[in-house]
Amino acid sequence: MHYHSRVARSVRFHPHNAIAGCYGCHAFLENRKTVEHRDLMYKIFGKEKMAEVERLYVKMRPRPPTEAEKQEMLNKWK
Repeated sequence: MHYHSRVARSVRFHPHNAIAGCYGCHAFLENRKTVEHRDLMYKIFGKEKMAEVERLYVKMRPRPPTEAEKQEMLNKWK
């Protein structure tokens, strides 16, 4: 389970941004990403390591396609 979404490329593969869990635990924490998930991550990794993840976390927005990419998509889907 990722603490910060996998979309956040800056911490996507950071070892302290994710934990392994069974399906039930994953479903439980995904619905409670605010408090319970944060508390569990801090309990497992500690305040210092989670502070590092927070410092590195940058929410990435998908960049808009370039004109060449747009044309390529148009040609592909004609």
